[in-house]
Amino acid sequence: MFSHEKLDVYQTYLTFATCSAPIVERAEKWHAFCDHLERATESVGANIARANTQDSALLVRNYAEIAIGSDHECAACLDVANAKDVLPEDEHRAGRVLLWRIRGMLLGLRKAGHRVHEDTAPYGDPQFPHDRLDVYKLGLALVTWVHGLQVEFDLPTRQRNRIDHTTTGILLNIAEGSGKSSTADKQKFLNTSYFHTLQTAIVLDLLVARGCLGPDDVAEGKQLADRIAGMLQSWIRGFAENSKA
Repeated sequence: MFSHEKLDVYQTYLTFATCSAPIVERAEKWHAFCDHLERATESVGANIARANTQDSALLVRNYAEIAIGSDHECAACLDVANAKDVLPEDEHRAGRVLLWRIRGMLLGLRKAGHRVHEDTAPYGDPQFPHDRLDVYKLGLALVTWVHGLQVEFDLPTRQRNRIDHTTTGILLNIAEGSGKSSTADKQKFLNTSYFHTLQTAIVLDLLVARGCLGPDDVAEGKQLADRIAGMLQSWIRGFAENSKA
């Protein structure tokens, strides 16, 4: 038996990985969250194992932080799946509770900086840092709106897949960035989220320009994207100004 297999955090991770597999199996594979959920789930387990083999406190903390970011990304994937009516509310909550417990144990590992250290994981209603952010809530609203668009209109495959990818990317990068401790890492993920927001607006413009949709059909989505972009820009500027102070 490998040493990481004895850890509660790893066993809880395996429980989540088992629960997440059917979500991907029943979703149509063009949904961007499917691949992201699979990769992020694998990343959590791999980085728990890596952290547990390190003697350097710095490396333990680095791997634990990567696992925390991937844990946040998994939570955001569940939010996307729920918004797209792929994941029922009871399964959505059960998955988030497991990820919340994993996060709590990983935070203890990151704080301690040495392997085989596990604090008691918190129970109760999971509230990830990104859940409280208005920009995340708007991003989730945009994902929900795009899902409605995809259901109502027969969009060209490329644009359907592209806008699914970009709106999912907005959420996942906000969520993963919120798990980072350094300002530079947070900025990197927020910049990526902002780029995805711009791409979303561009795809909507293309759909109108090519006659696939009318201006009224995309108005709400464009407004949401504009608000998200403004909030992300303000957040990024704030980090830049604080770094100069």
